Amino acid sequence: MRRNSLIAVLALALAAGAAGMALAQDGGKERGRGMMDRIDANKDGVIERSEVDAHRQAAFKELDKDGNGSLSFDEFNARADRMFERMDRDGDGKITKEEMPRRHGRGGDKG
Repeated sequence: MRRNSLIAVLALALAAGAAGMALAQDGGKERGRGMMDRIDANKDGVIERSEVDAHRQAAFKELDKDGNGSLSFDEFNARADRMFERMDRDGDGKITKEEMPRRHGRGGDKG
């Protein structure tokens, strides 16, 4: 049970990190609005705790391809593979400093 909880927490942290990197790439404006639209289920312009919880559950369900309530290494790693592919803009199988999104004024270029 603890292992499953740890995997779930790591998957959600990975998803949150990916969202943060995506926000950093365009200054957060466009992607932040898209994220707000996805999480704000009742479209009142405010994200409530229940909406965050529902979004997290949906994100976990999306990762849990076999629907068994836990993430295998392969299920977890599939998300990391997709993130790597998005960051590897030139498709050479490597992520350079320039391809890394800027975070807190550090890293590669914004574009």
